[in-house]
Amino acid sequence: MPGDTNAKKPPMSAVPATPHKPVPDGEQSGLRIPSHEFCGGRLALDFCNSYTPDRPAGDNDRLPDLAALVAWAQRAGWPLAGIAPAQPTAGDLQAFRSLRLRLWNLFTAAIDRREPDPADIDALDGAVLDAFSSLRLSPGKAGGPLVWQETAGPLDKLRHAIARDAADLLTAGELKRLKRCPGAHCGWLFYDTSKNASRRWCVMEDCGTRDKVRRFRARQRSEPAF
Repeated sequence: MPGDTNAKKPPMSAVPATPHKPVPDGEQSGLRIPSHEFCGGRLALDFCNSYTPDRPAGDNDRLPDLAALVAWAQRAGWPLAGIAPAQPTAGDLQAFRSLRLRLWNLFTAAIDRREPDPADIDALDGAVLDAFSSLRLSPGKAGGPLVWQETAGPLDKLRHAIARDAADLLTAGELKRLKRCPGAHCGWLFYDTSKNASRRWCVMEDCGTRDKVRRFRARQRSEPAF
């Protein structure tokens, strides 16, 4: 029952979700949109990567307002039909940004093999409970099983999907594959699906190439002149 924290939650796989299929990068007035914006491999990680703490202030957050959030969702493959950026619900943007910070803390704690902050766990638990409270059972195909349907509005539906994906990753994912890019001014999170979990960079053509160039120039400077 909604609100009953002791009720059995439906498995993550049974929860309806819009396919996470990022669309090509677009232009967004006043914001620098990275060429490889969606490289995390998971919705929750791509969401966290909308904030880049290793970059200077003013150039590190692609969600400064609700219009930017709607644009990010569109690029991420989650069009928010019916949303009017000029008339946001109070607290909508803050709810997303607060969730993003909590998830960043939890993911980086897992990467660093640190004990997560109980407050961050509680925040994600609350977000997941909120997500499940919006589900309703409805008839499936004739003669088939009942199905779960999401009853929340577009913004909450996206926030719920992010929370469920984060919980699934942190409870059922291989944490050794959860990584943070070591590139200068990057630090993006990604889920390494390579066969031997050998991926190092968010995108080899981006941070990986810049690192190669940096090391090449460093060798040139260190070589004796003749």
